Amino acid sequence: PIPVPEDEWKPKKGLHFPEQFYGLYAGAQPVKSFRITKFGRKRRFHAMPMVTEQDLFSEIMDDTFRFKTTTKAMRAIEKAGGLDNYLLKSSLDEINSYEGIRVRKMLKARLEAQNAAKEKDQQSLLRHAE
Repeated sequence: PIPVPEDEWKPKKGLHFPEQFYGLYAGAQPVKSFRITKFGRKRRFHAMPMVTEQDLFSEIMDDTFRFKTTTKAMRAIEKAGGLDNYLLKSSLDEINSYEGIRVRKMLKARLEAQNAAKEKDQQSLLRHAE
């Protein structure tokens, strides 16, 4: 798949439920299935993903962000090595959230500013060394 620029990203309608666009759900979705009663009848039931509000710390921003997250997303964040790595290394379709992409843009801007400052310092050190 061709990567989509962050400004042009739009959620895929019909494939996800709307709450997912305002938190980190990592693809967790409602489950629709049948339960068999003790009398042998099928009864439809719906199970929503377990969602909690979490304060997640960003090392790059040196700040915490409050997200609605699922346990699946928390496992993915821990596996990636933290919120920063999860947001920067995951594709936009994996994040699939306005809030997640907003924080991702902030992280990228902060990293670019830090890299620009490091390059400027290195150039000034080289000039003084000559």
